[in-house]
Amino acid sequence: MRFLSLITSTQALIHPSPAENDSNQIKGITRICRHPLFLGCAFFGLGGIFCKVTTCDAMMMIGIFLFSMIGAIHQDFRQRSYHPRRYYYSQTSLIPFVAILQGRNSLKCALSEMNKSAILVCIII
Repeated sequence: MRFLSLITSTQALIHPSPAENDSNQIKGITRICRHPLFLGCAFFGLGGIFCKVTTCDAMMMIGIFLFSMIGAIHQDFRQRSYHPRRYYYSQTSLIPFVAILQGRNSLKCALSEMNKSAILVCIII
């Protein structure tokens, strides 16, 4: 889970969301999930829940997971009400891999567009 958290978070920081700059080009990790930074935090929370932790630690990790998921849903709601980008929402998904499974996007393109040096750094860490 830590590895997935690092990968999604670093890719989100390297490739900013196309929704921010009114671009219709969807690249990299955004093809897999519409909010990759929130997804990285959610993976971090899930990973912490499954570790051997105290009840207090588990509650904190559940909180991080819920905060991330509610944050992604809230961001979707807010962005759709202020900036309706039908193309962006039709090509991406809130839940990871749903757009790819439904054929709206391509995993091959997503993996080829990701920054390979950032993935290598995440593997080393």
